[in-house]
Amino acid sequence: MKTITLQILIIFVNLFFIIHNSFCCSLTVLKIIKALPNEYVFIGEVVDTADPIKSDEIEGEAWGLRIKVDEIIHAPKKSTDYFEVYPISLTSMCGGAGWNKNRVTTSYPKGTKVRIIAVDFSNKIIDDINQPPDRKIVAYTDQEGGIWINRIDGEDLTSNTSVYNYERYSEPDCNAGSIKRKAFNSLPLFELRKDLWKLETIEQTEVKLEIIKRLKYYPEKNKIDLDSIAQKYIGNKKLE
Repeated sequence: MKTITLQILIIFVNLFFIIHNSFCCSLTVLKIIKALPNEYVFIGEVVDTADPIKSDEIEGEAWGLRIKVDEIIHAPKKSTDYFEVYPISLTSMCGGAGWNKNRVTTSYPKGTKVRIIAVDFSNKIIDDINQPPDRKIVAYTDQEGGIWINRIDGEDLTSNTSVYNYERYSEPDCNAGSIKRKAFNSLPLFELRKDLWKLETIEQTEVKLEIIKRLKYYPEKNKIDLDSIAQKYIGNKKLE
């Protein structure tokens, strides 16, 4: 009896630490108040896989995707042709786990139109793989980054010039496939980046005000600080 009780206690302790660590990971995400200059935000097409990388910072072998750039919203390092994007998932201990070749190729076959939010690899990972960062970037799929399909049934979900209506956002039908659900669920996240970079680059106050008014309906209000965004881009003007 004591042995069984001890085993149950060990299970609960392990479960607590898993939940605790996952929760701590989520606490590190700060509210967005401006366009993030370290992010790569673009739309493109998968043309091939990218050679795997290994690092002490990443669990397992991480395969990537070579993605031809169609439209760039923002990129710290300009590339007119392609980036190599490595999807990395978050582990329960806040570490990174690479995607194997099968997962990469089945999730995003050649020819897939995608949209990307990614960042540069850390210096530690660059040192581990013993290669210059060049065009290699990382999409942390369980945080604020990702790779998502952008063309469903022959129709592009977004473009550099499209305007998104956050107020009309709704969860996709539960009967839709997981790929389609993820494609639609991630749209506000990508559109937020587009709108923040428009706020950075346009000069007309009226246009900026319209963008911020649309952002009032951003689905995950706990992830943005709309008052700070309004203060930064339109000063003290009040939203009507």
